[in-house]
Amino acid sequence: MRYEDYYGFADTPFGLTPAPRYHFASVAHANAVESVDYAVRRGDRLIALTGDSGTGKTTLCRRLPECLGREFITALVLDPVRSEEELLRRLLQEFGIISRESAADGRLPSIGRRRLTGTLCAFLSSLRSVGAGALAIVDDAQNAPPPVLEALGQLSTADGGDRGLQVLLVGQPSLRETMQRPELRPLEDRISMRHELRPLSRHETAGYITHRLAVGGGDGRVSFSNGAIARVYGCTRGVPRLVNLLCDRALVAACMAQATRVLSGHVDRAAEALDLARPGRLLLAWAR
Repeated sequence: MRYEDYYGFADTPFGLTPAPRYHFASVAHANAVESVDYAVRRGDRLIALTGDSGTGKTTLCRRLPECLGREFITALVLDPVRSEEELLRRLLQEFGIISRESAADGRLPSIGRRRLTGTLCAFLSSLRSVGAGALAIVDDAQNAPPPVLEALGQLSTADGGDRGLQVLLVGQPSLRETMQRPELRPLEDRISMRHELRPLSRHETAGYITHRLAVGGGDGRVSFSNGAIARVYGCTRGVPRLVNLLCDRALVAACMAQATRVLSGHVDRAAEALDLARPGRLLLAWAR
């Protein structure tokens, strides 16, 4: 029997796919949103947000447009972009300047870079007349080729007015190393605000687990003991993705034992199965 059915959950409470209904307002996320919001409203053209894999950067990217409100039009680039032309096409799609159908029917790829750039700049100019801003959020920026990052820097300076394209680079800590390349140093020097997204604290990990159990709709049929929560934090150090992995597997173990309380022993068995119990395995798990 699936533990979701056994405990009466409406869905999987510790799934890995980001779901807005499960959002947990941690201090780390609140601080990150506040910092980015301040920088964007101040008019900063280049902003960097970094954090280890699994800390919730993509979830934060999806929340930012709602937090900024209608004053800002956002383009959310979540998938890797390999060329400047592809970047321009993606931005035009995400800003709603062109439809995805136009991009899919084969006509858009024939449009040259100059025309794509001109179309984007015209759009940015039209926003200035109504007092709106445009923000490009680029996730996994550490994987973007240097020419793409250089293109983003150029676009952020293409309009000398108060409102042009603002860029938020989101990536793993290795983004800092990427930006140290000689050809990217001018871009690195123009980043006006940097923020690092931290994992959950021990106290927040407990709140996170309780929150997801409640949102999942289990009606209190199962809970985690204090010892189990302590073991979860010890194995994951508060990285949300790893917390989800471990809690999901611990619930499987508890269900097999027909327990109504997840105990530290269930977490230990789950950690062994996920190879999280041994020292030094946490860094490897982040990369999965």
